[in-house]
Parts: sequence; structure tokens; C-alpha cells
Amino acid sequence: MGPHRADLTLEVHGRPIREYGSTGQLRSAAVALKLIEISTLRAAHGTEPALLLDDVFAELDRERQGRLSRRLLRSGERQVFLTAPRRDELPSELDLEIWDVLAGRVRKGSPA
Repeated sequence: MGPHRADLTLEVHGRPIREYGSTGQLRSAAVALKLIEISTLRAAHGTEPALLLDDVFAELDRERQGRLSRRLLRSGERQVFLTAPRRDELPSELDLEIWDVLAGRVRKGSPA
């Protein structure tokens, strides 16, 4: 399921994003495709799929982080799981329930 490299070419200013896009543009395009996939699944099955994003904010500038945060917060029915190596890599506007994973153990953390 989902797009495959041979099926799709994305362009920025008429040039293939894979060859000429910045790391942030590539990451933004990947997330946009994932959100389109979720929208398609929702329409086909009538349910809101969970979304898992691993270290998604890492290479995004503050503006892109803010736009993605607002987009993720728009749907109150969506379950979103975000991972990041450090808490300070998550945008502050996200009101998140934090869980720490350390040495194979999971515990409820604090946002600070």
C-alpha cells in the first residue's frame, strides 16, 4: 500500500524533489504523502487510522514544524504517536502526553 518510487515523481519549481530538494523539503513531502494516505484510508474505511511519526521534526525549520504541528492538531479524533530522541526536539505548541523509554522500560514522563 502507498506510493512507490517508480509510481510518483514530486517536483519543486519544476525539478525533481529527490534530486534538488532540501532535507526539510524531502521530509515535508514524505509527511504530506503520509497524510494523503491517511485521508484515503479514512474515506475508504470510515475510520481514522493511527499515525506514527518517527523523529519527524528533526530536519524541519521552525516554520515547517509549526505548520505540521497545526496540521496534526486539527483532527481531534486522530491518534498520533511521535518519537524523538530528545524532548526539546518536539515543538512547544504541541500539548503532548510524554512517555519515556529507557533501557527497555516505558514510564510516564513529564513535559519538562
